[in-house]
Amino acid sequence: MQNNKVSLVIFSCEGRERLLINTLTSFLAKANFTFDQVILAIDGPFDLRSINLKSDLIVQSPVRKGYVNSITTALKLITSEYFVWLEDDWEFFDDLKIQSYLKYLQENENFAQITHSKYGPLPPDFKNRFLMSDLYENHGFSANPCICRTSFLQEAFTDLTLQSSKDDFKLTGFETFLTAYFKNKKYKCIIIDREMKIMDHSGYLESTDRQYHMIHSLSEHTEQTYISGFGSDVEISIRSRLFMLPKLLISFVILSGRLLFDRQSYDYALRVCTGRPKKIKR
Repeated sequence: MQNNKVSLVIFSCEGRERLLINTLTSFLAKANFTFDQVILAIDGPFDLRSINLKSDLIVQSPVRKGYVNSITTALKLITSEYFVWLEDDWEFFDDLKIQSYLKYLQENENFAQITHSKYGPLPPDFKNRFLMSDLYENHGFSANPCICRTSFLQEAFTDLTLQSSKDDFKLTGFETFLTAYFKNKKYKCIIIDREMKIMDHSGYLESTDRQYHMIHSLSEHTEQTYISGFGSDVEISIRSRLFMLPKLLISFVILSGRLLFDRQSYDYALRVCTGRPKKIKR
């Protein structure tokens, strides 16, 4: 008999109560699924009284230790064979079809995760590796809302913990590490192609420093921060930089219009105008 028990693991951190409340309201309205276990993982000080959620477990670090530490701790507490990975800054518009995609995980033992698409119909560069139905092999592991095979993630983070103190991984993000780990194990990361956009990354404007996403944060604090998450040892090609320019200009025009009417857009514009890239020590 197939095991249909799925846990829900929610990740948040200090100062993001508002984001988490909105995400939970949106997610629970579209999940249409009864979870076997609900785990809330909080990194840093947090007003838990503001969250109306019946969770089975709350794991919280009273001081900020980083996202990787929060994930590692939460993974050890999951008792179900599968779990939904949910960060605190998403908005959902349509049925997530968790039961349907759980079936694909059960039928394909090398699937590590099935990730929902934030694009709507997938862009062409995501459709190079068609698998079946509406499923394509993703470019790598993604922490976007997804359903995961618990044992694969626990196994990967056990290895990640062992490697975290090595200089070779000092500025490696956990998603980059998991992508390489799963590729080596021949585990597949899957992304769903949907006809409409079913979710939006509502909190990407309030992204936390990438130092908290680096696996080295498990062994020591690093002052280096990288929004891309690739680390300083990964050279960004001139082609990638040139492709970024028109996107930057379009985003500037859109943001310029929105900040006249929307508080969140104004706050983000202020953050861009007052922020300065830090000088990286070589």
